[in-house]
Amino acid sequence: DALEMFCQHFRTLGYETFACTSAAQALDFANREHFDLLISDLAMPEMDGLELIRQLRQQEATQNTPAIALTGYASSKDAETATAAGFNLPLPKPIDPAELSAAVESLLPLATSR
Repeated sequence: DALEMFCQHFRTLGYETFACTSAAQALDFANREHFDLLISDLAMPEMDGLELIRQLRQQEATQNTPAIALTGYASSKDAETATAAGFNLPLPKPIDPAELSAAVESLLPLATSR
């Protein structure tokens, strides 16, 4: 439900969005398509968001793509772990769509400078 809500929110703001329901699907998408920014939950079955970003950072096309981590664990250690894995910005859940929009806007200049 949250995935669809965020996609709809960003579509109404004029963004083109692509929703993936697993890290494996996101990796497959990254191998076929270009995208300017990644928003990923850290807690996913089979492959978590940390492993997803590590694999994306190993690919030339996505090694510098701005990435936001959404996490239910809001400790400073969890934020450091997400950043060390390759995320630009870890954000605690639940997150307000307006707050997420502000985070996206702050990172989009990094996408255009690649």
